[in-house]
Amino acid sequence: MPIARNHEVIHLGKDNTNEYVLTADDQPVDLAPSTRMTLTVGGVTIDSDTTGHGAGQPFDWTEGNGKLVLAMGGQALVAGNYEDGELTVYDTAHPNGLVWTDSLGITVK
Repeated sequence: MPIARNHEVIHLGKDNTNEYVLTADDQPVDLAPSTRMTLTVGGVTIDSDTTGHGAGQPFDWTEGNGKLVLAMGGQALVAGNYEDGELTVYDTAHPNGLVWTDSLGITVK
């Protein structure tokens, strides 16, 4: 299940956001049923159950059309280049999570 962008930069201590479009069969996915998401970068897992989700939170999937906005600048990530970022999406049909990608390119600086 692809994400429209392949590599992003997370600026630690900054308010920058990273926007993605989650798709299946080249169509945006309805993220409204999602109950939780996790992002693992450099061995650190950021969990929407802990950090919050919705507008202005580290995870925001409320805009529709498969759009996911991540605001990770305030999270405890380790600076470096990573090609194995893992995004997992949870909903009632997938209570144990569905790995959306495990090859998300992310630079943390």
